Amino acid sequence: MLADITTALSSIKAVSEFASLVLKTKVDAAVREKAIELQSELISLQSTLLSLQAQYQDLLRENERLKQEQVAMKNWEAEAQKYHLAEFASGVFAYTLNQDQLGTQPSHWLCGNCYEKNQKSILQKGPKTIHGYIISCANCNDKLTCFPKA
Repeated sequence: MLADITTALSSIKAVSEFASLVLKTKVDAAVREKAIELQSELISLQSTLLSLQAQYQDLLRENERLKQEQVAMKNWEAEAQKYHLAEFASGVFAYTLNQDQLGTQPSHWLCGNCYEKNQKSILQKGPKTIHGYIISCANCNDKLTCFPKA
């Protein structure tokens, strides 16, 4: 399609140059008037083709963005299958790696807020307070206070 637009623009340029040449030569008023109309139409056509070319480029960029988004979604789906929701403290839930996925990775917990946004953020255990341990997410700054399950 881009090649067709480029070819059309080249043809328009050639016809436009011809129309200009006709205007410069001594011809009768009727031919001159028609040449002016032709030149005006060619300019309008050229403008339309340039607009179409810009729209085509926008569509190509949008198509590429959507393809990248689709790949990211598929990658997240594959990663999300490795985890399941579990209670890691009384009334506190997070996502943990399935046992069959552990391999060399240590067991860990993912923030539920981030997981639901297709992001993987490991919860970090902080200091112990009189109310329990502070568990925090570095990504969304969510903080949980909990006692570990007995």
